[in-house]
Amino acid sequence: DDSILETYRARRLAEMQAQASKERFGSLIHINEQDFVKEVAEGSSDCWVVCHLFVFSKPACKLLNQIFVQLADKFKAIKFVRIVGQEAIHNYPEVACPTVLVYYENTMIRQLVRIDTLGGLSTTPDVVEWILSELGVLQTSLEDDPRKTQRMVNLTRGKPRRTAHEDADDDW
Repeated sequence: DDSILETYRARRLAEMQAQASKERFGSLIHINEQDFVKEVAEGSSDCWVVCHLFVFSKPACKLLNQIFVQLADKFKAIKFVRIVGQEAIHNYPEVACPTVLVYYENTMIRQLVRIDTLGGLSTTPDVVEWILSELGVLQTSLEDDPRKTQRMVNLTRGKPRRTAHEDADDDW
């Protein structure tokens, strides 16, 4: 019994140490132009990198920065970085921000341009987590796509639309 417990304990300890070595990030890291290649493209050789190209003054970018702070704390094995869009890519149009670049093994896997691709200004950390899980970046504990719930709420909150026939009746 003691040898079985000791074997189990050693195996579990090795698993925990392996997990801890992967979970080395835990925050949204601000990088600059000089760090972009090293931290994003080359930095993705042994982990997923989610890079947020942003503009300081845009509400959508501020929202996404807050979401990435939360997700970085939750998924410490993923490197979350942010960089001003024009520092990452010279002459990158501000209208395209926020843009999310997803890298793995020194390759850009996906590019998500503008907040609309993530659910607009009503997006939540759960929505972004779900989208990243669909891309294979992370394992989520969410059971259903949170955008389905948002759509249902939006449908029930909205005023009923009037038909053209009902509008014509108002003229009389």
